[in-house]
Amino acid sequence: MLKYLFYVVFLIYMGVGENMFYVVTVFFGLVFLMMMFFSGELNFWFEIGNMFGVDKVSLLLIMLSVVIFYFVFLVGFEYNIYLLGYNFVLIIMFFLMILFSIMNLFVFYLVFETSLIPISLLVMGWGMQSERLSASIYLMMYMLFSSLPMMVVLMFLSNNLFYMSMMFIGNINSFVVYFLVVLMFVVKFPLFILHLWLPKAHVEAPVVGSMILAGILLKLGGYGLYRFMKLVIDSGVKFNVLVVIISLIGMILVSLNCLCQVDMKSLIAYSSVVHMCMSLLGILSLSGWGVNGLIVLMVSHGLCSSGLFYLVGVIYNRFMSRSLFLNKGLMICMPAMGLGWFLLSTSNLSAPPSLNLLGELMVLGGLMMWSMISLLMLIFIMFFSAFYSLYLFSYLHHGDLYSGGISGFVSSGLLKEYLIVYYHWFPLNLLFLMGDYF
Repeated sequence: MLKYLFYVVFLIYMGVGENMFYVVTVFFGLVFLMMMFFSGELNFWFEIGNMFGVDKVSLLLIMLSVVIFYFVFLVGFEYNIYLLGYNFVLIIMFFLMILFSIMNLFVFYLVFETSLIPISLLVMGWGMQSERLSASIYLMMYMLFSSLPMMVVLMFLSNNLFYMSMMFIGNINSFVVYFLVVLMFVVKFPLFILHLWLPKAHVEAPVVGSMILAGILLKLGGYGLYRFMKLVIDSGVKFNVLVVIISLIGMILVSLNCLCQVDMKSLIAYSSVVHMCMSLLGILSLSGWGVNGLIVLMVSHGLCSSGLFYLVGVIYNRFMSRSLFLNKGLMICMPAMGLGWFLLSTSNLSAPPSLNLLGELMVLGGLMMWSMISLLMLIFIMFFSAFYSLYLFSYLHHGDLYSGGISGFVSSGLLKEYLIVYYHWFPLNLLFLMGDYF
């Protein structure tokens, strides 16, 4: 595990250079890491020690964290002011990718809850508006409320079953344990009703904070539920239907809510709720297709949402506004960057050959074996997803340019911005060709 961390530190050291040669070099280094991953045979845990172990799912999410944090460090030198504290917080969050390789349940809990501290500091310290304090309080209250169930489950496992290793998780047929495990992880997903912290945190966080939150921190809930579902799988067969109903109804309501948003960040944040509820349906279906759909959707959402949040930051850097009313007609002044918007918007609505399409088809296949009624509801949800994605792109790029919103320079884009946008888009669409791997 340490060799991957040293490798990532070396990549980030190269990425902070101003020379674009470093950026291209780091990209090919990441491609090499992907080739090493896809050529390896990781059918079970390897590099097993007392605390660390990596399998296919863990290494895939570690690679996603590597890519996102490389973009974050590349963007951070452009958007931040307070360099020392800002980079210190980012470095703390960078080492949270260790979470995906931890096998000891108690250490998993500690690192899982430690993720709350740096993202709260980012929202509270480098947020854009005065509401950042209330957003950080929302975030802390939801996370602290959901941390207690995990501690209760760990105490139960330690006192009754005498094991704390993720490899030996057995099955406990108890509704109380099922409720506590699901409550712990669906807040991080987030599930509808428990999602109110996410839009506020996204809107108030800086660009880098939104990229980390969408790209990595939302995946902690999916990864934890993937590991802990076999602990409560018997109870899940009986009670998963309740969570599925809440998810389906919530996805329809949140999709309609996306069409009412005028803040671009808020719209993308609510679309993240829809996509994460879709991946939650995959793991709750308890089918092979559904579980694979969860993994694919976590990777695709991490790349797609991170790229969209970065594009919002690019526009905010020029127009000093995120409002759809003030940012119109960008096809006039930023036509080349409009291609990046179009590609990531179509990936957000699951158009081929996006990895989102592969994940949603897998979730549809898993739910089709489970309930045909839920399949019909998901078809309407996918229609609404296309609706608000095209609404965002069309409203932003067509119409007359609002001259009063222009502040500073307006250019079609810098080389670094194009590289970051297309480095998000290429793996998001090329991994579709490796669908048989999943």
